[in-house]
Amino acid sequence: METHLLRRSIQKQIEYRCLRDGKCLVIRLNRNRCQYCRFKKCLAVGMSRDSVRYGRVPKRSRERSGEEPATATRVSTSDAEQSDAETKQLAVYDVILTVSQAFHANCGYTEEQTRGLVRKPLQAQPPAAAGGSSPEGPEVASSTAESLEQQRVWLWQQFATHVTPSVQRVVEFAKRVPGFCDLSQDDQLILIKVGFFEIWLGHVARLTSDSSLTFADGTYITRQQMDIMYDPEFVSSLFHFASTLNALALNDTELGLFSAIVLLTADRPGVTDLKAIEHHQDRLIDALKVQTTAKSFRIHTQERATAAVIAIHDITDITQLALSTAMQLFYAKILPILSYGLDITWTRLNYNDLKTMENVKARFLKAALGISKYAPSRMAYELAREPFLIEELRSRLMLPSTAAELRLRTVMQEKKAEIESEFYGTDAMINRNWTGPNNKLRSAITRLAVQGFHHKLCRRSEYHEPSPECVCKLCNEACPKYHFSKCVNRTKSLVEYSKEK
Repeated sequence: METHLLRRSIQKQIEYRCLRDGKCLVIRLNRNRCQYCRFKKCLAVGMSRDSVRYGRVPKRSRERSGEEPATATRVSTSDAEQSDAETKQLAVYDVILTVSQAFHANCGYTEEQTRGLVRKPLQAQPPAAAGGSSPEGPEVASSTAESLEQQRVWLWQQFATHVTPSVQRVVEFAKRVPGFCDLSQDDQLILIKVGFFEIWLGHVARLTSDSSLTFADGTYITRQQMDIMYDPEFVSSLFHFASTLNALALNDTELGLFSAIVLLTADRPGVTDLKAIEHHQDRLIDALKVQTTAKSFRIHTQERATAAVIAIHDITDITQLALSTAMQLFYAKILPILSYGLDITWTRLNYNDLKTMENVKARFLKAALGISKYAPSRMAYELAREPFLIEELRSRLMLPSTAAELRLRTVMQEKKAEIESEFYGTDAMINRNWTGPNNKLRSAITRLAVQGFHHKLCRRSEYHEPSPECVCKLCNEACPKYHFSKCVNRTKSLVEYSKEK
C-alpha cells in the first residue's frame, strides 16, 4: 500500500496538504487520514525512489536496457525530468513542515496559545511617589510635563518587559528557518536585530484590535497609551498594519512562513551575502504560495457549494417535477454554479473538498426524492439511478484522475455495497411510476424504501437501528427494517403512516 502511495505521489506530482500542520501520527489504523504525513513518513523510513521509477522490473532487465542507447537516452531524460520535479516538490514540503514546526515551538501567539487567553490591563501609571504636595501657580506646567515624561518612561519599561521574552523566541525560530544558519554570523545578527520588531508585530497582530494590543501573557496596552510612547502617526500605521494582516486570516503555518520571509529580507543595511539571502527567501515564498493557494482553492470550493445549495432552495415544488426534469434542472442550473473554475482547481482539491461538492448533488437528490436530508446519500443515488458527481465531472470536463478523487470514489463505492439487499426489493426500486410528474405518493414511497417505517411498527418507541430483538406491536412478529409491507395486521395506508409525526 505504501509503495502505491509513493508511486502515485511522485509520478503524478501530487501536492498533499496537512490540516494539522504536519503533526499527524501515522500508524496502520489511521494511515489514510492524512496523505501528506503518510507520504513524508514513507520517505523518512527510507523507501526507495528507484522502485517508483522501475516498478517491479527485475534488475537484469534494467541492466539490459543499457544495451539500447537510443531507448536508454530517452528513459534517462524522462527520469531526470521526473527526478527534478520530485526533488522540487519534496523541497517545498520540507520547507513548509520545518517552518511550521519551528513556529509552533517558538511562538507565543499560536492559535492554540491565544485561544481562551484571559486579558488584563497594563498598569497605566507608576506607583505614586511617597510624600510631596500638589504644585501651584507657575509650577503646574512644568510638573505636568514631568509627569507625562515619567509616564512615558514607565510605559516604555512595561512594554519592554513584555516584549523581551519574544526576542529569544524569535532567535530560536530563526535558527530553524531553512537556510538561515548557512549565512555568516554577522548577517544572522543583522537580520534578527533589524527584523525582530516586524516579525514580532506580525505575531502580536493576532491579538490587536482597533483600540488595544495584547501581549502573549494576556496583558494589553491601549492605543492611547501607545500614543504616549510613540508618535501618533507611527501608532496609526502600526494598528493599520495589524488590521490588514488580520484580514488575511493566516493560520499558524502561513504566519510562520510569512515571518520567515520577513526575517530573510535582503535589503537590510549592513548585510553582505545578498544573493544567498534572496535565494533562501525565494524558497520560502514558493512554499507560502503552495500553502495559501491550496487554502484559496478550498475557500473557492466552499463558496461554490454554498451558492449551489442556495440555488437548490430557490427551486419550488421540486418533488412535483418528473425526476428526469429535476435532473435536467440540476445539470442546467446547479452544476454550472458548483463546477465554475473546476478545470483550474481540480488537481489541487483534497478529499474533503471533493466530498463537499459531492454532498451538493446528494442534497439535491434528497430534495427531489422527498426524503430527509439526513438519509444515507448512497440510497439517494440508487433511488434516482444517478452516478456519483465526481464520476460525472471527470467525464464531462475530461478531468484527470487524482488521489483525492480515487479515494472518495472508493469510499462511496464501499458505502454503496453496505446497502441491505431488501432495499432493492422495495416498491420504489421496482416500480418507477413515482418518478413521473405530480405524483403525490413520491415522498411516501421513497421514504419507505429508505426508512422502512420501522419506527412506526416496532414496540420500542425511542430511535434505534432494527435488530433481531425488535417485535411488531401490531402482529407480535419479528420486526426487521422492511416489515411494513409484510405486516398482516396493518390497517393504515402508506400515506397515512407517512403523515404521522
